[in-house]
Amino acid sequence: MSNELSAFSAPSFTPAITTKPKQNLDRGYAPRLQLVATGNSKVVLEDKAKAGDFIIVDGDNCETIGKSINVVILGKLFKAVDRSGESVVVNFDPASEEYQRIAQAEADGGFESQCMHGPLYLAYNVDTEAFVELYLCSTSAKREEGNLDNYVPIGPEQAKELGMDPRTPSLTTLNSRFVDGKKFKWFVFDTVAGPDSLDGVEPPAAELVNKACLNFYNQAKAEEVEDEDRSR
Repeated sequence: MSNELSAFSAPSFTPAITTKPKQNLDRGYAPRLQLVATGNSKVVLEDKAKAGDFIIVDGDNCETIGKSINVVILGKLFKAVDRSGESVVVNFDPASEEYQRIAQAEADGGFESQCMHGPLYLAYNVDTEAFVELYLCSTSAKREEGNLDNYVPIGPEQAKELGMDPRTPSLTTLNSRFVDGKKFKWFVFDTVAGPDSLDGVEPPAAELVNKACLNFYNQAKAEEVEDEDRSR
């Protein structure tokens, strides 16, 4: 599955999504959507959220949005991050040696390696009317990749190349679920089909959706340019 899986233009929404997003898209990136997995999470210790909550993190700001949320998946990339050195290394090409190096470092050293990798999704959060990024970099979160992929939209040309039917964006529900293990207790999320519609709401303007998608995919393109500059 390549980083071009969901590259498409002018996606057509179902009449189930809410109004225009609140954040400024000109800044070029979206805030982070995450599930608070345990009571030891920093946001819990700082009394900003509770374990099992979905939160949107934007710099120092943390917004709690509940334990069940509706989103529209818009795109997918793969992202590897290495924070072990003096500068942060980011790579978006899962076939590259650098990405594989980071992935192996994480496999060998776990959390202590300061390395992580996994799928990165762009989504529209209905609850807050904002575009967000969902990064599956933990072992439990990565298990939802296959389920989330079922809701990644696929344009007509790409569908033809993949031998699939085109797929437009649709509502998807993420539910927080408590796991009571033998040694540890934590929260994971489950991905299910969202409601058919939300009464009384309108979809965001197509130009806003396209801009958010371009910002998302430009991350990988910008990293490719930086890699080329470093290799010269």
